[in-house]
Amino acid sequence: MTGMGLLGATLLLLGLAALAMIWLGYPLLIAAGARWRPWRWRLTPLEAPAEAWPRLSVIIAAHNEAAQIQTRIRNLIEQDYPAAKLEIIVSEDGSSDDTAAQARAAADGSPVPVRVLSEPQRGGKAAALNRAAAVAHGEVLVFTDANNMFAPQALRHLAAPFADSRVGAVTGPKTVAENCGVGGGEGVYWRYEGWLVRQESASGGAAAAYGEGLALRRELFRPVPTNHLTNDDLFLAMAVLAQKWRLVAAPDARSWELGAADAGSEWERRRRMAGGHWEALVAARREVGHMRAADAFRVCFHEVLRQASAVWLVLALAGAVLVWLAPPAAGSVRALAGLVLAGWGWVAAVGLLRRWGVRLGRGEAPYFFCLALAAAAVGAWRNWRHSESKYWRKAGRAQAGASAAGRRALPAQGGILNGLFWASSSFLLGKLFSFGSIVVLARLLVPKAFGEVAIAISIIGVLEVLGTLGLTSALVFEEQAVDAAANLCFWITIGTSCLTMAAAWWLAPLLAAFFHEPVLRLMLRALTIYLPITALGSTHDFLLRRRLSFRTKLLPDLGQSSVKGIAAISMALVGFGAWSLIWGQVLGAVAATAILWMVVRWRPHRGLDRVVFWRMVHFAKHIYFLDGSSLLLLNLDTFTIGRMLTDTLVGYYTLAFRLPDVVLVSVLNVIARVTFPGFSRLQNDLPRLRRTLLDTARYTALLTLPMAAGMGMLAPAVVLVLYGRHWGPAVAVVEVLALWGGIRCLMHPFGDGYKAIGRPDVLTRTTVLWWIVLPPSLILGAHWGGIVGVAWGHVVTRTAMSLLHVYLVAKYLKISPAALLRCFAPAFESSAIMAAALWVARPLVGGWGPRLELAAMVPFGAVVYGAAVLLLHPQIARAALARVRRRSIPATAAASATELTA
Repeated sequence: MTGMGLLGATLLLLGLAALAMIWLGYPLLIAAGARWRPWRWRLTPLEAPAEAWPRLSVIIAAHNEAAQIQTRIRNLIEQDYPAAKLEIIVSEDGSSDDTAAQARAAADGSPVPVRVLSEPQRGGKAAALNRAAAVAHGEVLVFTDANNMFAPQALRHLAAPFADSRVGAVTGPKTVAENCGVGGGEGVYWRYEGWLVRQESASGGAAAAYGEGLALRRELFRPVPTNHLTNDDLFLAMAVLAQKWRLVAAPDARSWELGAADAGSEWERRRRMAGGHWEALVAARREVGHMRAADAFRVCFHEVLRQASAVWLVLALAGAVLVWLAPPAAGSVRALAGLVLAGWGWVAAVGLLRRWGVRLGRGEAPYFFCLALAAAAVGAWRNWRHSESKYWRKAGRAQAGASAAGRRALPAQGGILNGLFWASSSFLLGKLFSFGSIVVLARLLVPKAFGEVAIAISIIGVLEVLGTLGLTSALVFEEQAVDAAANLCFWITIGTSCLTMAAAWWLAPLLAAFFHEPVLRLMLRALTIYLPITALGSTHDFLLRRRLSFRTKLLPDLGQSSVKGIAAISMALVGFGAWSLIWGQVLGAVAATAILWMVVRWRPHRGLDRVVFWRMVHFAKHIYFLDGSSLLLLNLDTFTIGRMLTDTLVGYYTLAFRLPDVVLVSVLNVIARVTFPGFSRLQNDLPRLRRTLLDTARYTALLTLPMAAGMGMLAPAVVLVLYGRHWGPAVAVVEVLALWGGIRCLMHPFGDGYKAIGRPDVLTRTTVLWWIVLPPSLILGAHWGGIVGVAWGHVVTRTAMSLLHVYLVAKYLKISPAALLRCFAPAFESSAIMAAALWVARPLVGGWGPRLELAAMVPFGAVVYGAAVLLLHPQIARAALARVRRRSIPATAAASATELTA
């Protein structure tokens, strides 16, 4: 291992070891102690009479809380706690709104005493709490916030542990709504935090308390310092521990609140919390004293080392980068570095998606974790410099909006383009992650391994589509009995997948002999398990497509890509060779199916509807032939090369095809996922369908044609940078396939137009011509030009098919060739200008090396293309930008407070 690799491995292992010790080792140690020697305390039974309960003074510090203070007070008044043993104190602190008036209005007629302490001059939250505590009459002080809500029996659960004379303070768990703001990732964190506090409590005493629900004996209260920003809940908890009393958790004393509205609000809140955190620790030790050794140990890990985790996180990242940049190191270390970088990639992807308005719920936990740690580091620095104001600034909170059911339905065209945005986002992240893993694997595996696996996966892919019988597309088209259609689709595809699995097992030796690849027999039999696994989730997948729920579909798509890539890379590093690709494919299918069952609530049931069945069969018979033929024809190049040439050449061709597949074909597949269900909704409005078809085709061409042109011009640099020099024979193939991809992009949307008007038979007839033209083109190309000749065979066939579709579009969709030319003109002209600019500029950077050449030419081409569109077709550019700005969807409704009782 080189010096850089050794340094990187040291930093990586040191950072990960520290993080594991703090976030995993310590919690497991505490949990083991809680199970081995549990510490128990006496509780007041919930059904105990009123005289058995202590008198509580519930204290709320409020600054500019007029919008929610009445709701909060009503929530406390309605608590299941003896009214005679309860008082509520609102300490209003220099509000500029009518917080005090609203609080007094809520107190009118209340069976529980409500006192409002109003201070015209703002003194800060600590001063407000100190004022209220000084006049409180209760034996126990309960501190809470104005922006959260208690479960109905929260106060009873907070008060019950005070029956034990050793308990000085009690804290309840905090729950954050997960379906708005930053709640998804924050909710995961608070569940982890709640579990840890329960384990600490059971092992002898908790080390953390939360201001949303903190109760302590009145005599243990110590005034919170007001000279600096101080976390009041942490200070009060540390003061109790320093006085040698126990802090325990009450798991059922639940409170609920909305998360921060956005990452910026959460950053501000976390940064200030971190500053006040360190001040509270220092103040508690200075003003109260030292705590017991066991409590000090828990506080050290929970409140000190955890807050400094950003240091170890950065060390691990730096080490992973150094290991990855160094020459290949030990497999396990490099795999570990890859996992760390993949994790950071996920964090970056979540941040990007959040900017687009996409929410991944609990999948945002790593993003929230990194955000919180980074804010903690900045807050600690600002606290050390004493640059934080002592006044707490509220973070913007997410708002509970209208329910999803009550939203205004989008018009069909807007729904299509909106779905296109989300599906494109899924493609962008999923395909880029998958392609990134292929780039890594290209440097770990030889071309022969890719060739062997490409043949096996192509065969299984054809069998998978044949097993659907076209029913998945019929499910998308069905309008009358969707549930019955889904049930039919599920059970039939499960049955046919089992049959195709058996057929693949039986055919494996014959196919291995046909392709002269003995190892293909074992690979095919291993991959047969992929068929029923995928069938288990295909109905759920097409239900999401039918609903245009491509935001939801992000998660299974990303899950499949990430699991497949990580598994394949990890296995390749430890020497699995070609089998790393096989098992990566299987594990990716398992992940996708599992996630689909989690995010789609539909479940199969007994009983099949014969009427629906025959209606679906009538529609699906054309789709079945079309889909099966299309996939078989798309894989015919692999089969041709595998039969006529060698598996090594299949490997070169496969990775060459990956580039147009990722950049162009996958974009078309994403568009097809959206356009077919969207166009189907316009089946009875032909004029509107024509307009939408042309609109979709125009934007598709504007997106894909410059990609195709750039790929063809920069193919040598792209292949050398991504795959390495030993993949040089793939360059010529990429140059030809870029032309093929550009031609394919033009007429692609119109195929879904035929389906939308109920004429899939048009595509069936064109497929017959495809069968006539493509096989001889590929065979002749392979015979005369090898893998480059096969690529030219695709170009010839695609050109012929595109000319045929111009005629068919005019006949069936009533769109003239002139209208098509006007539709594609902006993309043609701008892409030609960009290609000419790249051709002129490429010799100028020829001596820079492939990396610098690519880094310079890609942005140069993008700028030239963008400028050409803006100058030649400004109206098109404005329309495209307007659609991007309208991509966001309103946030879903926040969970109601009644969820706390569930």
